[in-house]
Amino acid sequence: MRFPDVKELLNTKGILDSHFNKVQGKSLLDRLSYSKKEAELQIEPIHTIDIKDTKGYVSVYEGALSLYRVVELYFDYKTRNIY
Repeated sequence: MRFPDVKELLNTKGILDSHFNKVQGKSLLDRLSYSKKEAELQIEPIHTIDIKDTKGYVSVYEGALSLYRVVELYFDYKTRNIY
């Protein structure tokens, strides 16, 4: 996990919490998922977060995967601390 991801995650905590409260964030994680196959076929991710040429990622796939993992880790943390 890269430091900017953590910083951005903290800035969007309220938004993530509202998604988490709806089926533990599954709908958001579904929107953030982006496969290597989709990237190879040059299919754009379904989320609207601009990852192209930013944050030092090599590719849109790498940036989308990093974002997905950070959100997934946050939701996992929330799940462990609620139950």
